[in-house]
Order: sequence, then C-alpha cells, then structure tokens
Amino acid sequence: MTPQIAAMKRNNCARYLLLFGSKESPRAVLFDEEERLLAEMIDEDGFLVDSLLREGRAVRPPSRLVAAVSQALRACAKQVRRSGAGAAPGADLHLRCFALG
Repeated sequence: MTPQIAAMKRNNCARYLLLFGSKESPRAVLFDEEERLLAEMIDEDGFLVDSLLREGRAVRPPSRLVAAVSQALRACAKQVRRSGAGAAPGADLHLRCFALG
C-alpha cells in the first residue's frame, strides 16, 4: 500500500457512530479518530446503520462529539415538544455512541 493510499484510508475511516434524536427517526453521524465529523448517514432502510451497530461496541460518547451534535439535539427536543403536547421534555430523545473498528 502506498503512503498516499494509507493516509487517505486513515483520514476517511469512521471511528465513532452517534445515533441521536427520536427513536422513530434517529439521525446517524460518523466521526473519525480525531473526533471530526465525517458524514451524516442517510439510510432509508436501516441496513447500513444496522451493519455498523453489529460491528461496533457501545461506549460513552466523548464530550467533543456531544458538543458537535448538541445543536441538532436541541432542535430534536423542540420538535418533540411541539408534536407531543403532554410528553415529558426529552422523553423520546436518545444519544448513543458506538466505537467502530
């Protein structure tokens, strides 16, 4: 493997999968080993996320990752409050982190 390919592979490998939002429509984002956002996954049938979950292990999310998705979490909380009149604040929200590879 050439140094360029090794560097490209290292720079594009997902280290963490974060699932957050509501249980009905969670959002999935990938971060690298330096905790930089790589991508938000759009997975219509859940196959990709399920595949990553089988390979990953649940871990406590690093604080930088929580900070990276905090604005999106607040937006999800507002949406849940608007849609569920009697629901407790944050009752349907979750944040789960999985270490990959």
